[in-house]
Amino acid sequence: MLDEIRKSIRCYYEVYFGISAVYEKLAKMHGLTSASLFVLLIIQEYPEQCTQRLICDKLLYPKQTVNTILDLFEKKGLIYKKVADYDKRNKYILLTEPGRKYADCILSDTLHIEEEALV
Repeated sequence: MLDEIRKSIRCYYEVYFGISAVYEKLAKMHGLTSASLFVLLIIQEYPEQCTQRLICDKLLYPKQTVNTILDLFEKKGLIYKKVADYDKRNKYILLTEPGRKYADCILSDTLHIEEEALV
């Protein structure tokens, strides 16, 4: 029984690391890391309610990692931060128009590759 469990775990790792490598390669093609690719995806998926906390919760990334990625996106003019009406301590993360075009381009490529992989 224990051998079967270990075999299943090894198989899981093989699949997990293979998928991670694909996303890392895809991100690298666009000058990103896989972490920044997934942050961009969350920002696009939650256009009016995205906060740093939401990104951390969805991706299980540390706050510092997300903050570093958001700072980079902001310097590139891809996002801006808007103070939340309900709580002035929180900020919404919003795509700029160039950021929206950038995200649409990269994430449509990603979606196409994902769809092809599942066909």
